[in-house]
Amino acid sequence: DEGKSLLSSVIIVGLPYPRKTELQEALYKYFKDKFGEKAREYSNGIPCLNALAQSAGRLIRSEEDRGIIVVMDARAAGRFKWKFPADWRNCMEVYMNVDKIIGRIADFTDRRWD
Repeated sequence: DEGKSLLSSVIIVGLPYPRKTELQEALYKYFKDKFGEKAREYSNGIPCLNALAQSAGRLIRSEEDRGIIVVMDARAAGRFKWKFPADWRNCMEVYMNVDKIIGRIADFTDRRWD
């Protein structure tokens, strides 16, 4: 089908926090002076969420698109989960077993291509 995405899944291994660089440290110090305790969230958390959303955007480009976004990092299911958009949280499934993740992806892709 023309216009239909060929992607069915995106797998992200580890949360994509910014790398620790001099620039990143300067940004943290700036936010620390400006916002105090919220500095880590502004300097690391928000850029991480932006990177996740950008990865998801490669898969989901319109309202009709469907796909699986796998974030292979336990932190995504904990405190970090509440920073995701509500529609992501509502359909989020947590697996601690790789075989179950692979099975879930296979089930989804089998249904998607039918």
